[in-house]
Amino acid sequence: MEVPNRRGDILANPFVARSLDEIRFWSRIMKEHALFLSLGFTFEQTKLIEEAKQFISLFERIEEKLSRFTLDSDLREVQAFNSEVYQAAAAIWSYKRKVLGLTLRCEIRHNNFPLLIDHTSREAAYFANRLKELNEGRLAPTPDDVIEENVFFLKIMADHAKFIGHLLDPSERKLVEQAREFSHDFDQLMFQAVDLDSMRPQSETVPILDQFLDQNRVSVASLRDFKKTARDLIEACRIKSNIHPLLADHTFREAERFLEIIDLFEENLKGTQI
Repeated sequence: MEVPNRRGDILANPFVARSLDEIRFWSRIMKEHALFLSLGFTFEQTKLIEEAKQFISLFERIEEKLSRFTLDSDLREVQAFNSEVYQAAAAIWSYKRKVLGLTLRCEIRHNNFPLLIDHTSREAAYFANRLKELNEGRLAPTPDDVIEENVFFLKIMADHAKFIGHLLDPSERKLVEQAREFSHDFDQLMFQAVDLDSMRPQSETVPILDQFLDQNRVSVASLRDFKKTARDLIEACRIKSNIHPLLADHTFREAERFLEIIDLFEENLKGTQI
């Protein structure tokens, strides 16, 4: 099915467009997760490093295959691709949870924070779930999606602030303090979202959700700008930290993604009002 936009142009099937967009964004994120984890292992943890490298190669192959799809691609081929990528996302989720278990049982010691491993596994689960929902025909967000996704992404943003604060050199006092403030801000926003979640379905009214999204947008935009500044300073070697330049850009892109999702939800709410 093709649908016209407001100017009357013909747009591609929304299922195809949404599927390719999710895979384009999250496959790169998964590949980078594997890289970051591999860099955090110690030299003798060769098996875990090799597994991480295999996931890098796996998601590079997915990216190469993705480049052959277009918005005019056959629906069944895209559905099959979604299922294939779902298996890859589920596999890297399983790997991350294995590493987390080994870490928490002190069977291995390395430089990856347990929270970082858990964080990356939550994103893998999110990616797999999105592909499953798309193949089941769920395209437009529902009111409960608005709350659930904000709980998820607010937690992700809070984690990012904590990682930045811990990976900056302690002598970067001003930036460390800013990161701590963002961590506190997003913890509060996340708990507020959890409260709203517990009030469902009564909390799923357009005015409440609209205010909820407006409030989150302001904080996410502020954190996004902070991440961009930190990324630029790290790339220019102007601040002291243990943050890989790619990790700095990685967290910036995820904040941008959250803002895009907030915009998508607000557009959907306007349609609900109409």
